[in-house]
Amino acid sequence: MIVLAKNLSETEKLARRVALELRVGREATILALSGDLGSGKTTFVKALAKALGVRGVATSPTFVLLKKYHLAPSKTTQTGFHQLIHGDFYRLQDSRDLAPLKWAELVLEPKNLIVIEWPEQVGGVGKKAKAIFFKHLSENEREIKIPWLKENSLKN
Repeated sequence: MIVLAKNLSETEKLARRVALELRVGREATILALSGDLGSGKTTFVKALAKALGVRGVATSPTFVLLKKYHLAPSKTTQTGFHQLIHGDFYRLQDSRDLAPLKWAELVLEPKNLIVIEWPEQVGGVGKKAKAIFFKHLSENEREIKIPWLKENSLKN
């Protein structure tokens, strides 16, 4: 599905809908966010973090690469996730750069929701990752393509 987000409020609404669709599986759930600089990836992650009950404002992990946030108990009960891990791989060169981040361990924990910006920098983050594509249209408008999200899930 493709959504045209005309403002922050619409991006936040979409992030809440995405949060409602996600559930714990056998391994970590990974969202792979792709798009040019300024296309709305970090804004979406901040909105997703808010929807999942993260206290305070989630910030970009550009220089630390990964930030971990514990989820509010009420949201943990709803989704099954205990932790949101936000990664920004813009500065990485290839998949070998993931080892110091203990990537292999992070993806095995089912209660981790991992959201990665710039997954293409490391050749992707796994076959099971759920891709979300962002496109900058204008100062306020973004096109957000979520191939795995069904149209009718947004009507609630």
